[in-house]
Amino acid sequence: MDSKGRYQKTEIDIRSQELCEVLMEIHRGVEGLDLLRSPPVCDLKLLFFSCKELEERLELETSKGTPNTALISEIEVALHLIHEEHETTFANLQSLARHESITFDLLWTLFRHGTLVFNRHEFIE
Repeated sequence: MDSKGRYQKTEIDIRSQELCEVLMEIHRGVEGLDLLRSPPVCDLKLLFFSCKELEERLELETSKGTPNTALISEIEVALHLIHEEHETTFANLQSLARHESITFDLLWTLFRHGTLVFNRHEFIE
């Protein structure tokens, strides 16, 4: 909330140190992450971009001889939150992908944090 009581943005506290380390590993090299703050926080978009890697990490942890049950539980909670919060985003992306299309409001889903995007315009040097 801002100083006038209006919604500003959603921040998620990462209470699990192990999950925080996994997220930092996934987003290694990305500047400006708040995962180093105390307590570590992230936004829903960072979790959206972490979904595939978290699913892979969950599969890896569960296949180990002695799985880390605490980390498995934390990853499952994070994945549940991602799928719950981004349910319509995933559905819209799937629908638009069938038509090889994208809308402006979903453009952010194409570019992970730290991706350099540029465009060349024919009338500008």
